[in-house]
Amino acid sequence: AGTDDDIDWAAIARTGQPVVVYMGMANLPIIAAALLNAANLLLAVFVLPESRPPARGKIDLAALNPLKPLGWVFSMKGLLPIVLVYFILSGAGEAYGTCWALWGFDTFGWNGLWIG
Repeated sequence: AGTDDDIDWAAIARTGQPVVVYMGMANLPIIAAALLNAANLLLAVFVLPESRPPARGKIDLAALNPLKPLGWVFSMKGLLPIVLVYFILSGAGEAYGTCWALWGFDTFGWNGLWIG
């Protein structure tokens, strides 16, 4: 009872009355999260002031280089072992997700959308 197969949609449409279909309580957490996210966006856009004065000068393109902080990190010889351990552990942590995607594709024929 309550599945899509049990409902005679043609008979309901023939009545000529408005049909209201509720999403149900199962989607309530998703809807609540979306509403809170939208409220956060509206608060940030319309209520919070800009924290920096507008700059009228020319943009320094060298400052936009995303790899520039890595040069600073690699210049400190004491940080190199910590950074190396971090990248090794990060790579090991990504191995599970990669194996999951390959296994899901091979076993069930999942595509990228289904795997996530």
